Amino acid sequence: MTALRFSDIDHAYGTRPALRAFSLGVEDGEIVSLLGPSGSGKTTALRIAAGLETPQRGTVHVGEKRVFGDGINVPTEARDVGLLFQDLALFPHLTVAENVGFGLRGGSKARRARVGELLELVGLGAHARVYPHQLSGGQQQRVALARALAPKPSVLLLDEPFSNLDVVLRQQVRREMADLLKKTGTSVLLVTHDPEEALYISDRVAVMRDGTIVQVAAPEALYLAPANRFVASFFGHTNVIPATVRDGHATTPFGSIAATGLGDGVAADVLVRAQGLLVSKASGTAHAVVRSARILGAAILLELEPLPETGLTAPLVARAAMGTHPQAGERVSLALDPQFAFAFARD
Repeated sequence: MTALRFSDIDHAYGTRPALRAFSLGVEDGEIVSLLGPSGSGKTTALRIAAGLETPQRGTVHVGEKRVFGDGINVPTEARDVGLLFQDLALFPHLTVAENVGFGLRGGSKARRARVGELLELVGLGAHARVYPHQLSGGQQQRVALARALAPKPSVLLLDEPFSNLDVVLRQQVRREMADLLKKTGTSVLLVTHDPEEALYISDRVAVMRDGTIVQVAAPEALYLAPANRFVASFFGHTNVIPATVRDGHATTPFGSIAATGLGDGVAADVLVRAQGLLVSKASGTAHAVVRSARILGAAILLELEPLPETGLTAPLVARAAMGTHPQAGERVSLALDPQFAFAFARD
């Protein structure tokens, strides 16, 4: 069953389109991320699902219930959705337990039981009587999540929920939240501008640009089979290498890859992820000189200056394993890993 569905949503702010023919479904127990740059329409879609924004056209269903369209516009509080935005909006004068139970209906015994169940679930059972300011940022995040889950919504809407956390804490909370949401079988629509976050937490990712979805797929498919150069370049640095298409292959100075759908003679570019540009110390033909080698944890980021004979002028970026990498000033040979290289018609 589908927990949330948008169908042909159009929305504009004045003359500026925010969403155009936007259609997307979130299945029961599925986590779907809306990923894209600022202004691509991600938060607008979330606000429309929540009933905080009224589109000009289309329909929205939560479960089997139409909440917008054909003269229907169900208010936010009656939509059966949970909300968790960047600003956690915890009530400072209420305890953790009172925050989680705020707005819950039913008898006091049932409310206490539900609050206790959720606090144990998020690992805060011993903090029921403390106040939000006495908690760490990660603990506050878990309180806000427990509050959003308390009424057992059909779908949970998350808007950049980790953006206010530092890098280390963000990774920890993201991992905990992903595990918790899967454990509870919660249906989720998440808005993020962070590709790593979307890949980590989601069952499917919808990449947005200018109010439309340009590709929606499982994380691995998005990363290894991007539909276009925009999607390919969204997931980390890509090198753009001009190519010649012949017999279904795009040929570059560093080798060839399949060029599906591109005819002979088409002006093409090969987009190569940093880990797809294979670097070795030149024993024969050299293609580039190492400008710099900078440590990035377990990997080394190499900035490369192509040699004139390659016909390239823009610097290239590659990743290499620690301890085996060439040093600044060394000449290197380059090759392509076809798993991380994609051919597209030149814009």
